Amino acid sequence: MREQIVKLTEQADARSAALEADAAEKQRAIEAEDRAYWQDTGAAGDEAGLRAYVTRFPDGIYADVAAERLRAIDAARMGEAEAADRAAWDLASQEQTEASYREYLRSFPDGAFAAEAQASIDALGAEASQGDQVAAWEAGEAALGLGTGGRRAIEGRLDALGLKPGKVDGTFDDRARRAIRRFQDSRGMEPTGYLDQTTTVALLAGAVLRLGD
Repeated sequence: MREQIVKLTEQADARSAALEADAAEKQRAIEAEDRAYWQDTGAAGDEAGLRAYVTRFPDGIYADVAAERLRAIDAARMGEAEAADRAAWDLASQEQTEASYREYLRSFPDGAFAAEAQASIDALGAEASQGDQVAAWEAGEAALGLGTGGRRAIEGRLDALGLKPGKVDGTFDDRARRAIRRFQDSRGMEPTGYLDQTTTVALLAGAVLRLGD
């Protein structure tokens, strides 16, 4: 019985040794293939080769080296992207036109300055709309045909109301425009700072009524 146990143990040991030898041989073959593939791909250091290596040997001999080099490549690319983003934004903000901001967004829709570019586009649109509105107000005021005398009368009325239109000279400067806005606002009118028929009638009618008193 004892001899049988010893024999079985020896057989088991021999089998184990054979398996270990076979495993070691397979490991050497894998490592040889790993090293050869590294030389063919990742050793050159280019991104394509490094990615090919880690795809085939994610736990390979050079996996850590490949991962580190890929991180460096990604960081460099990020730096280049940030620099390009900044350069494109600098150009757009120097031109300060809707076209330049839209070109930035086309190139960098998710760029660091995308929100600012869109805000600038919106602001320019609002300015253009405001410009059109001001032109309409100016045209409406001109259509009244007040002349210098009429404008002086308006300024005099504003001055009498304590709205500080500045010099009563028939020229509507910034102070006069501000006084008109104050008058309009106090009467529930849209405070445009430009005369229309309603504002003019309200101002001059007040002057007539005051003279009548």
